[in-house]
Amino acid sequence: MQAVTWTVATLLITINGYLLMDFFSSEIRGPLSGSLLCVAVVVYASFVLYLILRGTELSEKIVKAIRSSFS
Repeated sequence: MQAVTWTVATLLITINGYLLMDFFSSEIRGPLSGSLLCVAVVVYASFVLYLILRGTELSEKIVKAIRSSFS
């Protein structure tokens, strides 16, 4: 049941992100504004990915790999 819930939530979040990006990209002109939009989209996508992977085995492996690379 949890997998179905996350699948539906991911679909809705993806549609929301696409609509936001489509709206802002049609209103934004210039390289600086476009770069800021790109950064905002990456941050949004990273946050959604964090929410999906939070508490899973994959996220624990990623954290261990990052910590070991800095040690």
